[in-house]
Amino acid sequence: MDSYIVRVYRYNPSAEFSDEEQMVGTVQAVETDTATPFASMEELWRVIEQEQAKSLEFG
Repeated sequence: MDSYIVRVYRYNPSAEFSDEEQMVGTVQAVETDTATPFASMEELWRVIEQEQAKSLEFG
């Protein structure tokens, strides 16, 4: 099982229905100690999926 540290630096719940940034932060993969930034909930999930794919690839 992969472990991640998710740091949220800014969250704007009123941005849900606008073009403003909803969330900004970083995802850190514990095993590799790499941090990747994200700027929305969709990007957060994309980053985690990419990290999981890397983990499976290098197994």
